[in-house]
Formats: sequence, C-alpha cells, structure tokens
Amino acid sequence: MLSLHERTSDSTALLDNVRKATIKPFVTKHVAKGTQTYTGEYCIYNSLEEWGYKHKSVCHGKSEYARDDDKDGIYEVQREGRLLTSQKV
Repeated sequence: MLSLHERTSDSTALLDNVRKATIKPFVTKHVAKGTQTYTGEYCIYNSLEEWGYKHKSVCHGKSEYARDDDKDGIYEVQREGRLLTSQKV
C-alpha cells in the first residue's frame, strides 16, 4: 500500500509491489513536481529527487517518526505506517 498525505487531501493505492516502476506513475499522477516530500528511510524513495521532487526523510531506526523542520507546528512525517507524506510548497 502506498499512501500520499497532504494537509488537505489523501490518496491511497494498493500496489502490486513497491518497485520504482510501480510507484512512480502513482506519485507523478498525484503529486505536483517540485513538491517537498517526506518519507521514511526506505531506499525506494531515493528516486524522488530525480523524478522532480524535493525529499527529506526520517530515520525510523533511530526512533524518529516526525519532524517539524519549518517550525510551523505541523509534523511533516507523522505516522510510521504512512509511506509518503507530501506538502505542496
């Protein structure tokens, strides 16, 4: 399952697998180029920047599940079970 979460909307899909060729069409359909994205450290998300997105991640291995980088009071990565959280900038 791949979930995209914005402050105002969500999109979720049950995908056959989590390969780049599978997630890229879903991401590019639902996320505007240039959007700041926030993910866990799973290596599949390393391609987000080459696909035209800004990318930051948290390290679940260090018990990091949320971060408020821009100090606006909204945690950009909120839940361990959500694979991709995006925020339009």
